[in-house]
Amino acid sequence: MTTPSLRRVRILSAVIALGALAACGGGSSTTTPPPPPTSGPTDLSVTVTAPTDTIVPGKKAPWIVVVTNNGQWPSTSTSISNSVDATSTISEVHCQASANAHCPQLLGASMTTGQLPACESLTFEVDVIVTAGTSGQVFESSSVCARNDTALSNNTAT
Repeated sequence: MTTPSLRRVRILSAVIALGALAACGGGSSTTTPPPPPTSGPTDLSVTVTAPTDTIVPGKKAPWIVVVTNNGQWPSTSTSISNSVDATSTISEVHCQASANAHCPQLLGASMTTGQLPACESLTFEVDVIVTAGTSGQVFESSSVCARNDTALSNNTAT
């Protein structure tokens, strides 16, 4: 013969066991597949196109910099850097983003954007002013990096 208090303990134990089974995904015949991963390795690249017109010292010369995510995953913690030689200064930077990408909030020689979606790009016009009296070649160099970029050979261009 079972006492009422022992019966309550057995019922309570059964309820707790069923609750633990349900919380762990057990106790049912249907299984839910795990969600797909939300991030993985990516491949950022950068290209730089010099002005086609003759550069006039003291005037703006636009370099076009394109940063592209060639990977299957969004880039994370993406940084973009632009530099010029000692005879020049960066005067302005403008940005145009492809469909699902977003330009950095602050534009300049060094910029960061949270992520660049897969198969998307950012196009920058980097306006450079060459010091008066300069002759010879003028360079603009750009680089891009991201925490999950695994293909680094295409991350710098001049």
